Amino acid sequence: MQARPKMTVECLNEEEAWRLFQDKVGEETLQAHAIIPQLARVVAKERDGLPLALVVIGSAMSTKKTQREWRNAITLLKRSRPHEIQGMDDQILPKLKFSYDNLADNIIRECFLLCSLWPEDYSFSKTDLIECWMGHGLVNEQKFYNINEAYDNGYDLIGGLQAACLLEPGNNKDREVKMHDVVRDLALWIASD
Repeated sequence: MQARPKMTVECLNEEEAWRLFQDKVGEETLQAHAIIPQLARVVAKERDGLPLALVVIGSAMSTKKTQREWRNAITLLKRSRPHEIQGMDDQILPKLKFSYDNLADNIIRECFLLCSLWPEDYSFSKTDLIECWMGHGLVNEQKFYNINEAYDNGYDLIGGLQAACLLEPGNNKDREVKMHDVVRDLALWIASD
């Protein structure tokens, strides 16, 4: 068995994201109504430059030729319900779920789902997150000799979620983390099952 080097895919800047999204939506759809390009920019911006989300949502939107369909998509995206856009639930979220499914065990999976309790695009304290996990019995301080070992276990779980690209550094990279809004959508989708 041969290991492959880890590859990190960076988010695109706003202009790159727009070009990718335009390419996936297609010129015919963008020209179907005068307001669609403006609405399409809003949709593209909602995905914060995440290439997979831009490709899948752009493809799903390529058949939407009315402003009402585009406005509905914007509403669903802002409410963290992209799976309700026709074509989304069977495309993007299952692809992202691969990262979730490949987490080491059910403890870290449940820890991931609890991260969705924080608001979209919110940078939250690692300590608060670990204490949330303790409160839910996922980081059980009873299993350790002292509370510091329990916190160390919590930090290890955070590291595992970051390595799986399910959490990213927060505003204060040393003390905070956050979920990309598409990853949060994934957590909410999984939790709703």
